[in-house]
Amino acid sequence: MSALHQIIPSVQHYDWGTLGSSSYIYQLLSNSSSFFTAKIPSSPSTINPPTKTLSTSLPYAELWMGTHSSSPSLVLPPNSNNSLSETPKELSCVINSSLPFLFKVLSIAKPLSIQAHPSSSQAPSLHKNFPKLYPDPNAKPELVIPIKGNLTLLSSFLPSKHYPTILSYSPTLTQLLNSPTNPEIKSIILTLLQLSPDQISIISSEFISNITPDLEPDQHTWIQTILSTNQQHDVGFLVGIFMNKISLPESHAMFMEAGEVHAYIHGTVIEVMGNSDNVLRMGLTSKPKDLPNAEKVVNWQGREGGGQRIEVEIDKETGTGMYKVPGLKEFEVWRTELKRGEKEEGEEKGVKGVSLILSVEGDGEIRAKGEEEWKQLKA
Repeated sequence: MSALHQIIPSVQHYDWGTLGSSSYIYQLLSNSSSFFTAKIPSSPSTINPPTKTLSTSLPYAELWMGTHSSSPSLVLPPNSNNSLSETPKELSCVINSSLPFLFKVLSIAKPLSIQAHPSSSQAPSLHKNFPKLYPDPNAKPELVIPIKGNLTLLSSFLPSKHYPTILSYSPTLTQLLNSPTNPEIKSIILTLLQLSPDQISIISSEFISNITPDLEPDQHTWIQTILSTNQQHDVGFLVGIFMNKISLPESHAMFMEAGEVHAYIHGTVIEVMGNSDNVLRMGLTSKPKDLPNAEKVVNWQGREGGGQRIEVEIDKETGTGMYKVPGLKEFEVWRTELKRGEKEEGEEKGVKGVSLILSVEGDGEIRAKGEEEWKQLKA
């Protein structure tokens, strides 16, 4: 049996995604012959199956590759010729199990929701008690990797030394806090999440009027981003004021552990995570915000610079390196960079189990150990 199968990913058209052919996801799909020619089975568990045409009027936000029940990937039969008579199977049926991770590509044109994810000890009870908000019992550690330029994001709350200056820009918010001279971030954020629309509007106007580029360049850039997307009346704008503003280069990744508050603002990324769709939202969204569970799920520790940065070291001989995250059990992410004519033997990595492979730049060929046939890789 062939060890290599061509995946048919599922597509999410969220409104924050990049429109049409400008989206890297659209460009990936336009190079996938299976995407256009495979006969897609009618399955209740297959959400947003690929269609045979790409639309320039739809946003292409996320590409999912994995076995999550919300939107499972399909695979073509081994040695497929992409015939319309061939019916793909769900990936979980081919590997006879579920993957412990979910592999995504995101093409981000507008800010995603400010969010955090429950830990492995919290997720089962949240899923049991609030299944609509937490659709599975799994943790969702995330590794995000920019691939087409820098990723702009919010990550973690700022340290407490910044709060007096920030609060000086909003007299209204300062008055609402129980301890305005020495506030804790939990008190600030929970106060914000309970504001009325009128209070949000007043406090937002104070920040917009009082923060200037010479005093607070990062905060001013955040304000301009929010104004450009008309989200100044969303409480997420105010939550974001108290977070680190980061531009993450392609040479780095960032790991988001359980409880880490974050929001991706603009860029194209690979995102690998635990096999979960559990999200606690805190703003920049029309979806429900879970204030009652925020206290125990969110990591309220402020820290400079945001989440844990991971820099991959590429071995000069093999062209391959791993993004090393200490203690992470759900997945490993390897990066291979080859010049024209170079070759890399995957068995040197010692990867066990099922792997997913995505070519993000250039053309190449791949085959599994013991196979004679080479299969095309094309970005």
